[in-house]
Amino acid sequence: MAQNLLVWLPFGIVSFLWLSLFIFFLKYKKLPIHFIKWAILGILILDLGKWISQNIILYQNLKNHPLGKYLLKTAYFKDQLIFSAQPYLITFIAVFILILLFWIIYKIKAGRILDKGELFLLALSFLSIGWPNLIIVLSLTLIILFFQIIGKLFLRIGTRTAISFANIIASLLALIFFPVSLYIPYLSNLTSWLY
Repeated sequence: MAQNLLVWLPFGIVSFLWLSLFIFFLKYKKLPIHFIKWAILGILILDLGKWISQNIILYQNLKNHPLGKYLLKTAYFKDQLIFSAQPYLITFIAVFILILLFWIIYKIKAGRILDKGELFLLALSFLSIGWPNLIIVLSLTLIILFFQIIGKLFLRIGTRTAISFANIIASLLALIFFPVSLYIPYLSNLTSWLY
């Protein structure tokens, strides 16, 4: 039960967040920057909560099993704490590097390609999707952006900067087709031998 909650609650929260952003962007043609900043903080808290709760579940499972009690006396649980933190740390490092690259583009082009709000949107997107799916989101964003630029050049449609729309669509597609980053696959593998 708790493991299912760890899977579906974050997925539901992140899906609701992105659907809300999509509807807001379609209705007002702008980004709710203040909301996006709070959402980034919420995603960080959600990730920390997932990490803590999955390790509490692992500890409880180990404590209630004879072999698990032995493993608690060894370095097994400490190693699992480090192992379970790795995807989150890799995500934070990758997001930092990607946002740094986009910030350099923002500074060089003086806001002509993307604006400051879109930097926050990209950070939210990469944090909420997580590693390694943030590479898929980045790729989808660039592909959708390419088609938007083609549409803007030839069909005279589009907004001043198209990264917002492309990134929102790419994030929704990633949530629909690649929700694996919100699932904690190693938790079920670590404790499956207990049952």
